[in-house]
Amino acid sequence: LAEFSLASLLKDLLPANQYIANVKMKPDETRDVVEFAVKLQHDILCPIDSYWPIEKYKAIDESYQKKDKDALVEARNVLASAFRAKAKKVSEKYIMPPKTTDFAIIYAPTEGLYAELASYRDPKTKEMLMEELRTKYKITVSGPNTLCAILQAYHLGFQTLKVQKH
Repeated sequence: LAEFSLASLLKDLLPANQYIANVKMKPDETRDVVEFAVKLQHDILCPIDSYWPIEKYKAIDESYQKKDKDALVEARNVLASAFRAKAKKVSEKYIMPPKTTDFAIIYAPTEGLYAELASYRDPKTKEMLMEELRTKYKITVSGPNTLCAILQAYHLGFQTLKVQKH
């Protein structure tokens, strides 16, 4: 499993002055800190927290290897539930407009984990997990490649603003 740390991706893709580590979004109310926040225009912060429930993900792989369809369905449901809980927590703790964007990002540090989440459809509602997290919690899940694309888009935006100012 190729795992890409959030810190190394940010360091590789953005200048150090465009993101902050361990940010308190509610300084007076809590000790909770978001792992990183990317500084956008007008000092609005985009919260990014990583989540890597490795045991839950391994359970999917083990069920697949054993060809145990019932265990595979259960393991996928458990992983989706874990991401729902994480999305709810991130939404409640770190989305604070106008200080922050009206959304946050949860970073899944492997493409396999991201692919698993992107393909998960709720067995009852038939809704895709990614869409559910976006609409219900205003959370975007990204893997290494999608986060790179998002960060590069931010960086290009920053460069465009600099050009416009000069």
